[in-house]
Order: sequence, then structure tokens, then C-alpha cells
Amino acid sequence: MEYCDGGTIDQVSREGLTEDRIRVYTKELLTAVQMLHDNDIVHRDIKGTNIYLTSSGCLKLGHLTCAVKLKSQTTNEMDKLVGTIAYMAPEVITQTCKEKHIRASDIWSVGCVIIEMATGKPPWHDLGNSFQIMFRVGTGETPPTPENLCDAGKDFLSHCLEQEPDKRWTASQLKDHPFAKVFSKCETTDEESDDDCDDVDDDYYDYNDDQDVEAQAEVKSETPEKGESDQEDERFFGGKTNPAAFQRLVKDLRNMKKDAHKFGIEGTPRGDNLFIWDVKLTGFPADTALGKDIRNWAEKHKREPVVYLEMQFPDEYPMAPPFVRVTRPRFKFFSGHVTIGGSICMETLTKSGWTPTNDLQSILAEIRSEIMGDPNMRLDSNPDREYGEAEARDAFNRMVNRYDWNK
Repeated sequence: MEYCDGGTIDQVSREGLTEDRIRVYTKELLTAVQMLHDNDIVHRDIKGTNIYLTSSGCLKLGHLTCAVKLKSQTTNEMDKLVGTIAYMAPEVITQTCKEKHIRASDIWSVGCVIIEMATGKPPWHDLGNSFQIMFRVGTGETPPTPENLCDAGKDFLSHCLEQEPDKRWTASQLKDHPFAKVFSKCETTDEESDDDCDDVDDDYYDYNDDQDVEAQAEVKSETPEKGESDQEDERFFGGKTNPAAFQRLVKDLRNMKKDAHKFGIEGTPRGDNLFIWDVKLTGFPADTALGKDIRNWAEKHKREPVVYLEMQFPDEYPMAPPFVRVTRPRFKFFSGHVTIGGSICMETLTKSGWTPTNDLQSILAEIRSEIMGDPNMRLDSNPDREYGEAEARDAFNRMVNRYDWNK
């Protein structure tokens, strides 16, 4: 690859790009990405700093450090978190990327580069925190669409940033979109071979199909340097530092958002702490004694007619179970698996009964079912008195020891 003295896309974007120039660069980038994909290579780290410009203004997609050659016999090529977080597709963050989706992850990154060109800043620049970006993208959010893009540009971007990789357009389809239908002086024909017009780093042609995948798949995530940003990350982690737990929780939350409401469950992290969730159990029948108790309590104290839960996830999650407790309303002593301290005491939530494959949504549905199904389940005479965490843990530990569930 020759010396590209025109800078990088991230540099020229900061100086400001016209929409015409954005469209030209988009077309050239798609040509490079299509060339890779047609040769069964996925870049996996497309971003402004990895896209170079020659002195004549032609675009070069370089830096193939994270690239992989797709092989039908290889199943673990996407097992690691590879790339740069702000440009990373949802299926990469949640580790649900199948081989047929791998190319689509590059297309998400292309959309992020368009945002970068239109705004002069990387996507999610206002967060400045890798784990908050993972949380947003992993739970179904997309980067904001720049208002200065034309309607065709916004439509083009929507096809790049489609949450479902199966529905995301390919590089070939995107090249036929009106936004990319522009003339580029760097376009080549079959007869042309001017080096200045190659869209991919020349290192591409030296790519060794037999290279060890692990060597190619080193994590290149750009996380903040030590200092104040590290403290922000720790706050978002809830003071914990286990990326595996973080990824699993993002997947759990994504599943919860999708259809948990069908089972009378609503749950969200508390503020920016993914390791503590506030959960609501809803839909208690009005014709039952418990349902009447809950509605009377809610009307009297101006609350929702729900049961409020708190879930605390350990750093070892999902290898260790969450601690689940009721916060309000207060129940009569030990009914429906609610202890005197408000903790939920079920073997499933102990070392004895927990398995890492347990489905969080199913567990919450089971808790709701146990509470609703106990005919003796009633609220305390002072139901608005909130349970404390200390009393909940004490009661939980007593029950675990009684039934020998601590193995």
C-alpha cells in the first residue's frame, strides 16, 4: 500500500465534509467492503481511523489486523469481542453472531462511519464510555441519525443500522441505493489497474488463508485510558469488572425487553448500574384476595398495583445466581417463597440449584407464578413498610442453611 498523504476519514470529517463528498466516500467504501466480502474476508474493524485517503482523494480501506477469512470448518471466528466498541454491531456485542451474519457486522460499521463523516465525531461520542455503548447497542438502540443528512441518506443509514443482521442490506445492495449512486473518479474498470484507485490496502492480496485465527482476532477494543473514564466504567459495571457478566446481562436484558411483558414482568437496570435491576411483577387478578390487597395498597399509597423486586447480580454471574428480594409491598410471613425479610427463597436461586444456562425471564415468571399461586398469600397489615436488604439477606441465609442449599 502506497503512502496515503490525504489523511484519514476521521481527520477530514473533523474538518467538515459536504454531503456530496460523503456520498462519494460511501460508494468507495462499499466497493472495498464488497471486494472483501466477495473473497470471504470480513474486516471487523471498519472506522474512520482505518480508512485512508490518497493525495488524489481516493479512499483506501486498510488495517486488516482484525480481519478473518471465513472458513466453513471454523466455528469460533466470532467468539471474541473484536473491533472498536462504538462501531460494533449488536450481534457482535451480544455474542450471537452466526457465520451467515458475519459480513453484516461490517455493514453496521459502515453506517457508523457515515455518522462519523456527517457529524465529525464517532457514533455515541456523547457517552465516552465503552460499556455504556455496549449496553445501548446490545439492548436494541441505534446511534442517533444525523439531522444534516438528506432523506436518501437517512434511509440508506437505516439499512446499515438494522438491528436484525438478516435484514441488514449487503454492500452490493447498498451500492444500488440512490444515496450511493454517484460518480467517483476513483472507480475502476476491468482494464484499469492504477494503484491509486485500488480500494483495499494492498496487504489484502498477501492475506494468508491459513493464518491462525487467534492471531488475526486479537481484541482491538478502544477503551478509555486509565483515569476518570475508568471510574465511569466501574460505576457502570456497578463496581464490578467482569466483561463476561456484562455481556450476559446485556443479552438477558435484550430478551426481557423483547417479550417479558407477556409474562407480567418488567425489568430495567437501576440508573447506569447494569448489576442491579428493578423489576415489577404485574397483572395480579383483581378477583383474588392478593389482587385485592395489592390494589387497596396501591390506591392508598399512590403506587402502581405491582410487586417490586430488586435483583443484584454477582461479579461471577452467570456462574453464580442473582440475589432477588421484594422491596414493596410487605407480605405476611413466608408465603409464596417470600421470606420474612422479603428475599425470594427458591433452590433455583442458590448454589445448589443454579446453573449458568438458567433463563432469567423464566425464573422471574416462576417467582410471579409462585406468589400468585399460593392461596394463603396476603399482604402484611402495614404493607407499605419497605423491606431492608440486611433483613432480606439474613432471612435468605437462614433458609439456605435450613434446607442445605449452600453446596
